[in-house]
Amino acid sequence: MAWANNITQKVMQAARALLASSGVAGIPASSIYCGIDDEQLANPRVVCLCSEANVTAAPFSGNWTCKLDILVRTNADDTSPDSHFDVAGDVFSKFFSTTTASDLSGALSDFHVFLVVPQRQTYGREDRSWVSIITLTIECCGMDITES
Repeated sequence: MAWANNITQKVMQAARALLASSGVAGIPASSIYCGIDDEQLANPRVVCLCSEANVTAAPFSGNWTCKLDILVRTNADDTSPDSHFDVAGDVFSKFFSTTTASDLSGALSDFHVFLVVPQRQTYGREDRSWVSIITLTIECCGMDITES
């Protein structure tokens, strides 16, 4: 079985699938996206962005250390900061369970996550939107290693 080398895409797809399947308060699955955020998209929304993947200490092993940002945007005009934090907290909580790595692994057939490590959170306001971001490190590989 060949390794999937589009690992940034795999990480984003798995994160989106996890959020869409588990449900997010106030944000429909159709408003959960992969890739670079686009101002044209309607709020509220979630954007999963994996902009960086680095090989692990063992080159050519197929293992990667990826940076995943989960961005939550809500309308500042009709959403209080507390309501925004409730939505962002619900989104972020999906990545803090004891099964997060296996949940992400199960989202795709050719992908495995070993470890999910939170790195930081940010919060602010951009134009007419509240924005919260959590950055996670994802240790993974582009193959389902449970198959042999």
